[in-house]
Amino acid sequence: MNILLIGGTGTVGSHVASALAAHGVPVRFLTRSRETLAAVQKPQEAVLGDLNDADSLRHAFRGIESLFLVTAHSITETGQGLTAIHAALDAGVRRIVYLSMAVAPGMMRIPHVSSKAPIEHTLITSRIEYTILRASNLFQNDRCVDEFIVGGTYPSPIGRLGIHRIDARDVADAAVTALTLSGHERRIYTLGAPELLTGETIAAAYERCLDRRVRYAGDDLELWERTVATGMPKWKRDDYRILYRFYQEHGLVLDSRDFMEQEALLGHEPRRFGHYVTSVCRELVAQEPALV
Repeated sequence: MNILLIGGTGTVGSHVASALAAHGVPVRFLTRSRETLAAVQKPQEAVLGDLNDADSLRHAFRGIESLFLVTAHSITETGQGLTAIHAALDAGVRRIVYLSMAVAPGMMRIPHVSSKAPIEHTLITSRIEYTILRASNLFQNDRCVDEFIVGGTYPSPIGRLGIHRIDARDVADAAVTALTLSGHERRIYTLGAPELLTGETIAAAYERCLDRRVRYAGDDLELWERTVATGMPKWKRDDYRILYRFYQEHGLVLDSRDFMEQEALLGHEPRRFGHYVTSVCRELVAQEPALV
């Protein structure tokens, strides 16, 4: 089985690549980076390609049976995802596992979701074997705000209603199962751990591990944009404001059926946020002189 990873060096994709390699499954990475191309070692391989250039994908898909597809949120995300799917269909790829985003009623207006909807629709209406993994907010997204957490503030304005988040390693486990084992074709799974996490409970978890005061910065989106998002382009800041506003007003709550189906796919219970925080806090403490 030859598998192509698009997004294979990202937060989830890197775990997928490691797990597949441990199982002895041949893996090929699509990359735009010549540095990544040079760094990949056999039996893995990498090929240059760009989802904004369909012609560059032909070589990447040669001999590929399955595709793991991650589309990074961007203003060209939909087009990139559709380009990858059409290239896979043209190359005779048999199976696609697509990493999408968990949804709830009313979320289709959110750019993070609406940009992925046409990609999902194309898969669902195709004749290819597909599995769609709708992952909730990743625990690992907090790594983008390490400096603030060490400084005593959890700045991500996710609100006080609560969302079911998920460890990227569990998303990777689900992807590996869907890529390598039968029985998950033409299925959509929603992935999230059973703990309902709020801004305050997340801050409290970091506080316990760091053994110092860590407070939730609150729901002020203007403050978030001034303090955290200054390096983002305006379109990205706007998109995140819409997402965070939804979390604040509605939360993101999975139901019992989601958890049952997810556990059947994973083969184990999802990792707990507290375990994740413990491991991350060890790294934060070790890096503290460089961060504060």
